[in-house]
Amino acid sequence: ADDAANALFFITSAGIELDKSMDVLEASLKASAIGLGDVATVADSATSAMNAYKNVGLSATEATDVLTNSVRLGKLSSEDLAGSIGQVIPIASNLGVEFHEVGATLAAMSRTGTNAATASMQLKNILISILKPSKEGAETLEKMGLSSKKLRNQIKEKGLLSVLKTLKGRFEENEDAQAKVFGSSRALMGVMDLLGKGFKDTEEIFASMADSAGVTAEAYEELQNSSEFKLRKAMV
Repeated sequence: ADDAANALFFITSAGIELDKSMDVLEASLKASAIGLGDVATVADSATSAMNAYKNVGLSATEATDVLTNSVRLGKLSSEDLAGSIGQVIPIASNLGVEFHEVGATLAAMSRTGTNAATASMQLKNILISILKPSKEGAETLEKMGLSSKKLRNQIKEKGLLSVLKTLKGRFEENEDAQAKVFGSSRALMGVMDLLGKGFKDTEEIFASMADSAGVTAEAYEELQNSSEFKLRKAMV
């Protein structure tokens, strides 16, 4: 009850409409029960995502499904993910990067040992480089037949993975071009991580993340059927 009350505080503080508050709380309780972290932490992450993606009507269930799947597919700590994802979702949502694509990117980066905070910062810098490239970066993109506008439109129309594939094809082994387009070290390290030898894994994670619907409910149902859960419930 105390955990639920603390979570409800985060939910109401985030300005979530009253009729949606209990949906957020229920989704957060289930996600917490299956190991995503304490209820308040989950609720904080879910509401941040819902607010950032309000224009597409991201629901509490959809948000927690993505968070759950990100932890499941990557090497992410749920608490670290919750504390870090907020720094990237504002720019991601404005560029048209879907929430499950954010989760997929962070999960993919974590496979090589990048923690959630660093992965979030690297993705943020990648998106900034696409949104507003340096003069040298813009010139390099132009030489490859690309532009910031084209990449932004491609994100909105075909998704972030499509843009990553385009960049991988145009860069080939030209690391100098990558460095010019993604001038900051954080952005460059993130791009090299995503487009490097593990790109096939990145593609597979994106595919799995696009099919996140229902993963929290499925995991919670399995938990309910476990002997340990039934025993704990009987003792309450």
